[in-house]
Amino acid sequence: MAQIIEIGTYHDDQEGPSRLERTLTELTPDIVICEGFQGKLDGHAKYIEMLTKALTKSVALRSKAKKAKARKWLDYERTASYEGRVSKGYCALAGKRFIWFNDAGKMVSDEERALNVQRAVAFFGKEDPDRIMRVMSTQAHRLYHALNLAFNSSDPSPEIILADRVPNYYSNSMVGPRDEHMANALKLIVNENPDTRIVAVVGYFHLLRDPRQLSFYQRTSELNPERRLIA
Repeated sequence: MAQIIEIGTYHDDQEGPSRLERTLTELTPDIVICEGFQGKLDGHAKYIEMLTKALTKSVALRSKAKKAKARKWLDYERTASYEGRVSKGYCALAGKRFIWFNDAGKMVSDEERALNVQRAVAFFGKEDPDRIMRVMSTQAHRLYHALNLAFNSSDPSPEIILADRVPNYYSNSMVGPRDEHMANALKLIVNENPDTRIVAVVGYFHLLRDPRQLSFYQRTSELNPERRLIA
């Protein structure tokens, strides 16, 4: 029977790439299936390229201090979509199989991407990236601590309460139809590869026990998956 390990990530975790790489190296999976799709990864790479060029031309960011802030935020922006990038890289080096869940998310148009770049350049001139990244790091630390306690407890109440209180938790953008799609994809892979170790990489909220039984974890519970947070 296949061994299933479901890894929960925090999308805005600046230490996420290194955490995920360490976890995959430790687990040595035969197959990694990851939330997302190639178009999103390619689109983000295009956004970073456009943003880098825009920053070098920005009159508002000519001072050394503002350029330094912009570079820090650019590093932060590069982290986005790290799950697919890190998972693909691991599989390529280890000679393992990588699969997208082929989650049909919304593609960003060229016009939307250009507008996002304009907004980001304006943002760089006002905000302090150091402060924002400290806030994000603190949030990630608190979240991991709370979820680790919940995941390692026999009492499902903390997770159920959390799921019930997350705004828009049961929506197309979070838990719902996408989880059904991802669960079906994992079950198909398990059926086709019955004697392998399979790691599924998804956002942490897809791994919560929830009162409506709609999360990815709930929908795959018959596979007896092990749950982990990257750490």
